[in-house]
Amino acid sequence: MSQPPIEVADVDADTLPAARAFLERYPETSLFMLSNIRAFGLRLGDSLYSGNLKMLRVDGTVRGVFCLTRGGSLLAQTAGERAFAPDILRASHEEGIPIRGVLGEWTITKALWDSLCRDGLTPTFESKEIMYRVDLRGPLPEVREGAAAVRLLTPPDHPQWETLTAAFLREVGLPLQGTEDQRRSAFMRSVALSHWWGAFEGERLVSLVGITAMHETIAQIGGVFTVPEHRRGGLSKDVMTAVMRDAHRLQGLERLFLFTGEENVAARRMYESLGFESFGYFGLFFGE
Repeated sequence: MSQPPIEVADVDADTLPAARAFLERYPETSLFMLSNIRAFGLRLGDSLYSGNLKMLRVDGTVRGVFCLTRGGSLLAQTAGERAFAPDILRASHEEGIPIRGVLGEWTITKALWDSLCRDGLTPTFESKEIMYRVDLRGPLPEVREGAAAVRLLTPPDHPQWETLTAAFLREVGLPLQGTEDQRRSAFMRSVALSHWWGAFEGERLVSLVGITAMHETIAQIGGVFTVPEHRRGGLSKDVMTAVMRDAHRLQGLERLFLFTGEENVAARRMYESLGFESFGYFGLFFGE
């Protein structure tokens, strides 16, 4: 008996509710797409994170949603169904944007990445990330005695943010995406939304945490970085504590998610000490 055909279609205003409902069933691994829909719409724009949102349908039912961003990152959600990888790749190659990375739910991203590598893409970063979550409606961590001064970043902090972000990406082996102007534009939009926090030594920014994606009352945080000479002093924990408290009390968020490498034992211990629990895996792949 033949399998029903797989339909690949652009998501438009009429089909957005069904596509968004599908993504919202798996929010932890769909936050990048959900956040980008809210911020940049359904079509490719000037932002590195914009792209043409597409969906997979079988017998009229949405079975997957994906998007290739201007920056070359392929975001995909298929609820664990790896068989859709060829259809996603065919449609993505038609976009005319080189695929430089794949991010999302582990099963589909691994299938997509393996196929891309067989076709000649050279890996530069491959990671099966552990996902963590915390419910902000429960007890929040207390600010420790002697904690560092933490505040929301503002536009004048951009040069220091750029320096620390570049250092963070070099350390973990991830690419620095886009031009300086594109990164500045993304930073300015984020600080206008109160999405970056930092700890300072005098006027010097020494530790960072940011909201990297948000939808309704849930958000994903990332970019957790402390300059090497200030590590093991609790700075990252201080900034994370501020993020958790501000995210709930000032921004009305109910849940936070993040992901980190399996081998990053120190970070995992810190997250767990703040009440985060592990629950699944996220694929993070980059190449050239």
